[in-house]
Amino acid sequence: MMLLLRGRCARMLATGLLGLAGYGGAACATGTPLAPPAVYPAGTWQGKGTAVVRVLDRLDAHVEVLSVPVGGEAIHYKNLDILARRCLQRPPTRAPDAAAWLEIQDTHPGGATFKGWMLAAEPGLGVLESSVFVVRLVKGAGAVIGP
Repeated sequence: MMLLLRGRCARMLATGLLGLAGYGGAACATGTPLAPPAVYPAGTWQGKGTAVVRVLDRLDAHVEVLSVPVGGEAIHYKNLDILARRCLQRPPTRAPDAAAWLEIQDTHPGGATFKGWMLAAEPGLGVLESSVFVVRLVKGAGAVIGP
């Protein structure tokens, strides 16, 4: 029995492109090919220009999301001074996470201070918890900076 193929499928079969083992039919897909996904080494984090933090004021239960520019002046929110030294985020092809080196000072008398890394996916490892405020990292934002 002879099967007649026409057009592009016939040309592909003639050149041997459809002669793959296990190919179930002679259907042809049309359209533009997709670019392969970007591949990053396992330990690669991308530098971001802004650290996004969430601040809970325990006195009035108000939650505020603040964008803190990396390397700029400290952001003042109520009695908090928040300074971001570095912000990193995993590439889109990896599990989502962000990390930021933050310096936070609660200016209330006897207020808490925080200086270190905060991780968005692990808020219990780095968080400022004072009698008035709770500060957590949400994500990195802005343009990719640095290598």
